[in-house]
Amino acid sequence: MRPVHDDAQDPRRTSGLGARRLDVSRTAMRIFGEDGDTSAIVERIAAEAGVSARTFHRYFPAKEDVVRPVFERSAELTSAALRAAPRDGDPVDVLVDAMMALLDETQQRMTPQHQVFMQLVSELPELRLRWRETATTTQDAVREFLAGRIDADLDPRLQDLPSSLVVHAVHHVLELWLRGATPEELDPLLRRGLRTVFDGLRLRETGRGRRAG
Repeated sequence: MRPVHDDAQDPRRTSGLGARRLDVSRTAMRIFGEDGDTSAIVERIAAEAGVSARTFHRYFPAKEDVVRPVFERSAELTSAALRAAPRDGDPVDVLVDAMMALLDETQQRMTPQHQVFMQLVSELPELRLRWRETATTTQDAVREFLAGRIDADLDPRLQDLPSSLVVHAVHHVLELWLRGATPEELDPLLRRGLRTVFDGLRLRETGRGRRAG
C-alpha cells in the first residue's frame, strides 16, 4: 500500500533466506531505476547481487517476481505503523498521519533510482500487479484498525469489504500521485480519497426508478 521503503539500515530487517531474497530484490530495484526500464537480464541482476542465475531462478520463478520482496517488506512496515497508530480520533486522520509519517521517513532514504523505480511501478502492469498483490498483508492491519469503528451489524459475508476499499483507495491515490496525474499534494489527496470511502458514495438521483417487473 506504500511506495517502497528502503530499510537497508533498519534494525528490524529480515534475516536468513528472506534477507538474501530482499538483497537481490533491492539490487534489481536499483538497476531498474538506473536504467529507467526493466530490460536488465537475469544474469546481470544476479551478478550484481552476488548470486548465481540458478539461485535467482530458485528465488524467483519469473524475472518480474524479483520485486516482490521489496514490496512485501514495505507492506510489513506499513502494517506495523498502522498497528502502532492511536485507536482514538478520526480514522481518516489517524490512517493518513501514520502513512505519511512512514512516507516521510522513506523519502529521506530515497535515491533518484528509487524514484524512477516507483515511476516504473505506476506505469508498468507487470510491476503494478506485484505491488498490488502484497495488499493482503496491509489489509489485515487495516481490518484490525477498523475493528470497533464500523457497524457491528455488517453482513459477515462483507466483513472484508471496508478494509479492501481502504487499501484499494490508497493504491489508487498513490498511483495518481506517482504518475504526476494530479498537482495536489499526497497528504490532502489521501485524506480526500479515504474520506470518500468512509463517507460512502452518494449517488445522484436520476428521477427514474427501476421498473416493476
